[in-house]
Amino acid sequence: MAIKFDNTRHTFTAPFDESLIAIINPYRTHYHKKKWIGENRILYPKEPVYGNLSQIIGESIFISGSGTSSVEIADGSHYAMVEIVNSLENWVKSYGPVKPSSETMTHHSVYSLVDDAKFVFHSHYPGWRIHDLFDLPTTHEDADYGTQFMAEEFERLLLHNKINTQQRIIIMAGHEDGIVTWGDSALTAAFVMHQYAKKCEILIGNLFRDYEHKEKYLPKGKDISFEKVEEMKILLAA
Repeated sequence: MAIKFDNTRHTFTAPFDESLIAIINPYRTHYHKKKWIGENRILYPKEPVYGNLSQIIGESIFISGSGTSSVEIADGSHYAMVEIVNSLENWVKSYGPVKPSSETMTHHSVYSLVDDAKFVFHSHYPGWRIHDLFDLPTTHEDADYGTQFMAEEFERLLLHNKINTQQRIIIMAGHEDGIVTWGDSALTAAFVMHQYAKKCEILIGNLFRDYEHKEKYLPKGKDISFEKVEEMKILLAA
């Protein structure tokens, strides 16, 4: 992914000690196996490398590095430490063996606006294409990843719209199949993502088997065509 903020204030260093990635890296490995992060040039031809995870360490953001999502098993050479984020002037100050993820600004938005957020996970999953059926908080479709506009959209959703922060989830409408979850622990951030993914899978499975009685499964006032159900069934099985 192209980085859309000034990252020239980065100092390259040796890889981080494995103890520093002990919490977050197993989740990254799990997500890579599920294809929620990784590289897919067929499904995402414009942005083939996708997904990133971060956590708060002290006053800094420890985040997976730019362009590293395609690596199956990450180590200390695939992360960066972000010390300062200046969202107004659109730059970050960081250090590590790689530069920080292009989504650093988005992660920072969550940490700065949600008091108990200690971990932020960002993945891509075709199931989020039916997010409108669940009325999940969603950014503007023109807000691209890694931009100030995306950061402003997170502020709008988290502050001005006063969404239920216990949902701990935001859909990125302008970033195909993109989703961000967070929590006070890595387990919480992961649980939220798995919870909604399961809801998508169950709903599509029920509709595919019993579309004639779709009202039994769809939230009140919602609808979806059988063609869309078939499309989603194929995507989720891929």
